[in-house]
Amino acid sequence: MKRLLKNAVILTLLLVLLSPFMVFPVPADAAAPRVIVDGETLRFDVPPVIENGRTLVPMRAIFEALGAVIAWDPDTQTVTAGRGDTAIAVQIDNPLANVNGSGHMMDVAPKMIGGRTMVPLRFVSEALGCEVGWTQPTATITITSGGAPVENNDPSGISVAASIMGAWSNLSSSPAGSLVDPVTGFATGSYYSGEWYFFDPDGTCRYVIIGSGTIINGLSEVRSNYRVVGDRIVFTNRLESFTPALGDKHAATKNTPISDETLTFSYDSADDTLRIDSSTFHRINY
Repeated sequence: MKRLLKNAVILTLLLVLLSPFMVFPVPADAAAPRVIVDGETLRFDVPPVIENGRTLVPMRAIFEALGAVIAWDPDTQTVTAGRGDTAIAVQIDNPLANVNGSGHMMDVAPKMIGGRTMVPLRFVSEALGCEVGWTQPTATITITSGGAPVENNDPSGISVAASIMGAWSNLSSSPAGSLVDPVTGFATGSYYSGEWYFFDPDGTCRYVIIGSGTIINGLSEVRSNYRVVGDRIVFTNRLESFTPALGDKHAATKNTPISDETLTFSYDSADDTLRIDSSTFHRINY
């Protein structure tokens, strides 16, 4: 009798545990959070996804819900949006965003999923001046836009590349002697270099390095075109010129074609620094 009772209990528990899966189908987007904008639940043709703790949603749906003007550039895979006096630009697979001409790094880069451009919800919403809330028990994201903004100008004039426009400097020195050069102020025989990047709005770049030592002794300048692709800067049509320092044995060169180059980069908006390859550059005025 006890054995039959025990079996009956086990069978009952199994039925209880299995019944939800047997009777109620689980929707494919069960894990997707619910998004509410100004009290209205948004419907997406591609459900939101969570990556590294950040929610990505279809860009057109969220921007239109927030009353933003949007534009899409298929050549550079860049989305631009404007709301009120704010304009932003984000690019597929690029963690760098442009907000009113200032660079900001996102925790997660926009992605193409199911034929839709997915953008980080919290970042784009807050960048456009909205408040974002999260309710853990119901997995609900609540966005308050604050009402209709003033009319915005065309946001398509900004780009992600605009975030790195301007002049950037990286100076370093490694003393290797006790005597000090009275002109430069650096130790005699030391390796000293100054590096500068000048990113101009017309898509051209100048890279200048000045050295006094065994690695480089003179001024080297490379002029090129550039474009931002994801977390890389692609330099093309590069022309190099070199002016040797007095006494240097290397010959001077002028506009010598050199191979294209691709360098990884990241931007830190907290201290306005740009890291290109393994070097850190600080913004300067020029």
